[in-house]
Amino acid sequence: DANNEWLEIYNTTTEPINLSGLTLRAGNASPDSTTVYNHTFERTEIAAQSYHVSSNANDETSVPDYVNYKYGSSITLRNSTGFVSLYCDDTLLDTMTYQTVSNGASLQLNMTHVDTISNDTETNWCTSTTAIASTLTTGSLFGTPQQENSTCQ
Repeated sequence: DANNEWLEIYNTTTEPINLSGLTLRAGNASPDSTTVYNHTFERTEIAAQSYHVSSNANDETSVPDYVNYKYGSSITLRNSTGFVSLYCDDTLLDTMTYQTVSNGASLQLNMTHVDTISNDTETNWCTSTTAIASTLTTGSLFGTPQQENSTCQ
């Protein structure tokens, strides 16, 4: 998924959330793996009740219009047995672990489970079947960046 990997954080509050200084960690969730990628957010925030999309796009000419922030090559989102976590210093704020994601597809949280506890449960996630309509997006990509997730089937 070169230059097409992304993750989205939704701010459920009525106030903006400053992500600056928080660390995003991703890697292999296999018990025997020690591979972890880290990226510390620089000057960025999530507006109140808004979506924030971070992406591995690192070339100004290939950044999809839905991307708010670029983490470049510092994070790799695996298509199998992976995890994504958000930390403030050494304090875990939220995490999710997953088994498989099809190439070009994204996992999406079932909208009935938008809270910091339910979003940790893998069965509350499903593969998106909504095609991404965006400038600069190449190939068949699926997800709902910057908008409410479609219904999980």
